Amino acid sequence: LLDALDVVCSGRAWDGLRAEEGLALEQAAVAAFAGTGARRMEAAALEYVAIIQLVRGEAVAAVAAAERAVAVAATDPPLAASVASSTAVLARAVLACGDAGRACALARRAHAQLVELGGIDDGDAVIRLALVEALRAVASDEAAAAARCSTRSTSCAAGARGMACATIWASRPPTPRPAWRS
Repeated sequence: LLDALDVVCSGRAWDGLRAEEGLALEQAAVAAFAGTGARRMEAAALEYVAIIQLVRGEAVAAVAAAERAVAVAATDPPLAASVASSTAVLARAVLACGDAGRACALARRAHAQLVELGGIDDGDAVIRLALVEALRAVASDEAAAAARCSTRSTSCAAGARGMACATIWASRPPTPRPAWRS
């Protein structure tokens, strides 16, 4: 369980590893957290599985992983911040499958949860980016521009991890870890 926690918290699945290895690490983390009562960590690991699958071009598999993340986070009592970030990951996966309308509805739901919570520590930038991408996909340029402005004004508050997630979210390849940091 501690190894799984290290994988999720450190983002080690992305640091200098190939996507296949990262996927295997995150799937092991999901298995380790399942049934332990650590639903927030299980949902986070499932989000990372979905993000890695998106980067690999496996959108249908990413939808399945993100739907599981939402289900885990939404189990009573719901973990509101985890539900919001998992829903944003699901929106991006659904968008990659070509369903812009559903993606927009999911992204709006995640953003509404974010606003209701007043922000979240991890996932804030991902939620805002999902909304912008979904709005752009449904050709709502005016709404996307407004969401982009909102994202710019709050992205610094999202913290370094949120911005790292946004970088991954945008499907940019991860930066390899320098040898001196190993």
